[in-house]
Amino acid sequence: MPILLLVVGMPFLLGMTQHIIQRLNGRMNTGWLASGSMSVSFVLLLTIAYQPVIVGQGALTYTLEWLPDYGLNLSFYLDSLSLLFGLIITGVGTVVFLYSGYYFDETDERNRFIHLLLLFTSAMLWLIFSNNLITLFIAWELTSIISFLLIGFKGNKYASAREGATRALVVTGGGGLALLVGLLALGSAGGSYEFSDLLALDLTEHAWYIPLTLLLLLGAFTKSAQFPFHFWLPGAMDAPTPASAFLHSATMVKAGVYLLARLHPVLGDTLFWNNALMIVGLTTMLFSAVVAVRQPDLKGLLAFTTTSKLGALVALLGVPGGYGVKAALIGILAHALYKSALFLSVGNIDHATGTRLVNKLGGLWKNMPITGVVVIVSSLSMAGLPPLLGFVAKETLLEAFVYDPLLLAIVFISAALTATAGYILIWDVFFAKATEEVHFHPLHKPLEVGLLVLALATVILALFVTQLLIPLFTPLIPVEFKLVLFPGFNNVFFLSVAAITTGLALFFLRNLWRRVSEFSFNTISVYDRLIATSEWVADQVLKTQNGLLRHYLIVIISVVMAILLYGGLVQDIFSMPSVELGTFTLPDLLDVMLLVLAVGAAYASVRVRHHLNAALALAIFGYAIGGVFFVEPAPDVALVMILVETLATVVLIIMIGRISAKQRAEAMEALDRNFNNRAGAFASIRDITIAVITGVSMFAFALIALVNRDNRDSIAVWHLDNAESAVGVTDVVSAILTDFRGTDTLIEIAVFATATLGLLALLTINREAGGEPEDPIEEVTPAKISIFTPMIQVVASLVFPLTLIISAVHILYGANAPGDGFTAGIVSGLGIALYYVVFGYDYVNERFTWLRPVRFVVFGLALALINAVIPILSGGSFMGLVEYAPGLDFANLKFNTTLVFEIAIAVTVFGGVSLIMETIAHPTQVPFPTDARRTSTSEMPVIVQQPESEFEQA
Repeated sequence: MPILLLVVGMPFLLGMTQHIIQRLNGRMNTGWLASGSMSVSFVLLLTIAYQPVIVGQGALTYTLEWLPDYGLNLSFYLDSLSLLFGLIITGVGTVVFLYSGYYFDETDERNRFIHLLLLFTSAMLWLIFSNNLITLFIAWELTSIISFLLIGFKGNKYASAREGATRALVVTGGGGLALLVGLLALGSAGGSYEFSDLLALDLTEHAWYIPLTLLLLLGAFTKSAQFPFHFWLPGAMDAPTPASAFLHSATMVKAGVYLLARLHPVLGDTLFWNNALMIVGLTTMLFSAVVAVRQPDLKGLLAFTTTSKLGALVALLGVPGGYGVKAALIGILAHALYKSALFLSVGNIDHATGTRLVNKLGGLWKNMPITGVVVIVSSLSMAGLPPLLGFVAKETLLEAFVYDPLLLAIVFISAALTATAGYILIWDVFFAKATEEVHFHPLHKPLEVGLLVLALATVILALFVTQLLIPLFTPLIPVEFKLVLFPGFNNVFFLSVAAITTGLALFFLRNLWRRVSEFSFNTISVYDRLIATSEWVADQVLKTQNGLLRHYLIVIISVVMAILLYGGLVQDIFSMPSVELGTFTLPDLLDVMLLVLAVGAAYASVRVRHHLNAALALAIFGYAIGGVFFVEPAPDVALVMILVETLATVVLIIMIGRISAKQRAEAMEALDRNFNNRAGAFASIRDITIAVITGVSMFAFALIALVNRDNRDSIAVWHLDNAESAVGVTDVVSAILTDFRGTDTLIEIAVFATATLGLLALLTINREAGGEPEDPIEEVTPAKISIFTPMIQVVASLVFPLTLIISAVHILYGANAPGDGFTAGIVSGLGIALYYVVFGYDYVNERFTWLRPVRFVVFGLALALINAVIPILSGGSFMGLVEYAPGLDFANLKFNTTLVFEIAIAVTVFGGVSLIMETIAHPTQVPFPTDARRTSTSEMPVIVQQPESEFEQA
């Protein structure tokens, strides 16, 4: 089973290191490298496909514990179904990646596309080999997200690409939400989230069967483009051709079919299941076949024939008794081969002629004979002619529905129309006379030669269908079956011949039926109306978010009081026993003093007129609350709060300094005008009343929660009792952050990094365009602004190395003392902040060339993730404890995963803080005069400060 780890992980690792490989060898065509990795994976899967353990027992499982208490494991399930899809993904992927290496004219576009396609391949392989419902859903959503990026690959050039990508993401993402609920319900109903356990159950009699099956079907139908959700797939044809060939014919769109086939033993063969699948599947099949033959664009024709075939596969899985499973499996394989070859061939045609419109093409055989051979073989396979795999697929399809004349008629008509589409592809494009002259551009040989592999596979698999496919399909088909290329002259064969000839007749009469007006019903217009309606509803909801704090406080108060009333806890406030004060100790006195200071600072922050004083008052308020935590004692929390307050105050003061004094004065004048009239007085009383009620309500809520808490079973007590024994640390906060809730911490630093990058985007949105503030700070002379003396500059130079030392102590000894990676990152970040404040942006940028904040953020997150995964490789769990140096006994240090995690947190936070400071201090945002930023003697930069009348000195 380590083979599966290699197969799933190799595309991901290659995609993540592709940029480095390209930097080492700039002329390398990474398409060859990606294609080679796919071929290796294909061979590895092929070596185990026919082993007795698969053909005989039917399945193998392999589990790496991740979060076993929550039923979340990295577990893999290998059987004939996952092997079939794995061989399709890696086999077709080998050709597609080779094709991609020559499809793009620009190297950057090629590398970016192959990078995304490698990540998609890894996600798709993870999906089909996943044994866990939750990890399957994660991979499912990853395929949707990466598909969105691939469909919109040229979104900067074409609006249709952006629209198609958004439409695909909305439809498949919405279905994914339904799927998530369905999978959770399935796991709860079956008592396990592992397929290996669920496949042994029959849940058709369970009380939740109908709702959970409906949710799962909704997820599968949206993913596999079933009516009425089929419209997103033709709209996705703006994706580059290799993406259409790989995602939208061979892999992603079949994920829904894969899920239905996987769950068939557990939920299938009931009246609800069979009717739902056959009604939706056959409707999709017939509707798409009718629309396909009328498409003027070759990609549109292929897209609708794809949805038609997907409908057939879904309907086959709904045939009673499991008699359609054989046809579904052979149809999945046949369609992947001929449709991926046709999409790539259309890409060649578009690449060589600059058009995909049928009425502009013709006579391409003389210029593109190799592509012509591939199109002929693949189109005839799609039409169902022998001796091709598509013929076997069509024979089994007709055989599955021969029991019902109405269903058979629908299948027959759809097959005839599909054959017509195949004939159009062959004759109108390669042999008919062109209506207008099209400039022909020669192709790279790999763009054509690689497609021959797919055409050859269609022939070989048909000739040896009995020997190659029966062993692979036997464990999956619940009834006895046979599979041959030519079953003899029977009713099914004559129906097949009739479908071929009917399709040929429709082809010759195409000029007649093309004149008939198209069906007016358009599902895209329905989708657009639904989106417009939802946006209107969202606009109405957003009107409640009007920026008025009092409205938000009223909502908060209402929710808090509703909770208290619903729980019947309001009376607890009045029925509390009397509180005995006891002895008044020194800590109690300190608490009272600090709380009085906090109240006074809060009052001052809303009463003072100067912005700087208000910022300092807010800082004092935060420091006072931090002092309360010190007294309690909760030194870790106090330390974090004081450091964050310091950083926030520094940032706030700098931002105040970057805002025009004129703007700040105008804001204060507007505030005075509002309060110097009757309406303003009423507003003041109203706001004070709301603030008091909010404070009292939250106090009551907290007090009731505290009184009703059962301290005997408190989680805090459990943490205190188990910190040292379970994790080996004496600081319980460190144990919580790095072990008990380590995954939370990992997500939190990722959120912190995302927030800093978002701030970077917001504050630099006009920087490259040379945008400047509308009202820059007025120029002032050095005599008015220079308040930083050489002594201050010397102190600042000494503080930064000291902050690094303190940060190192916090990291190394945070397990047994206050401080951790987060405080270490804040402390070192404050050292950089002081440099920016005292010396300015240019000085820091010139002297600290190593300071590249984004790289620190990326490195910290990567280190945290790698450190979390390493325990899995040694048989442990995700973010488990591993001693890297068990024998280390120096200065009471331990070199383990906890220490590395603390380092990763510190690096990420330091990078984020540095990024914030660099962004705010960037000189292009506020154009300070050069002579005002440096002194004339030492050339040491100083911060610009407004005259005392406009911006009071600190």
